[in-house]
Amino acid sequence: MNPFFLKNTVIGPLELRPWTLTTQMAIMELGLGGMNDQDQVVAVAWMQSREPEEVEQAISDKTATAAIKAFSRAFPLALAKPVAEWCRAQAEAVETGRVEVIPQPGGRTDQPKN
Repeated sequence: MNPFFLKNTVIGPLELRPWTLTTQMAIMELGLGGMNDQDQVVAVAWMQSREPEEVEQAISDKTATAAIKAFSRAFPLALAKPVAEWCRAQAEAVETGRVEVIPQPGGRTDQPKN
């Protein structure tokens, strides 16, 4: 269920969910920054074509890497470029929507972290 009514994107046989906080956390947990571009694209395609709960469970169970490898065996390389472009657009949307918390006068220490 998508409580924000955001539309999924269909690329070939994949239906990709918009990036969420779950996506950002999974990217960090899986260390996608240390992967080459093609592996990153395949990993994100796996993450975003699954339900968030499945991704969270696979990360928790330490089975996400194996699931991504299994997914990559069937991933058509012809989809790599359009999925990569979708990833860039999603990352730009996240960056555009980022907010900066401005400190309040008086030096309050209970400010939320960005």
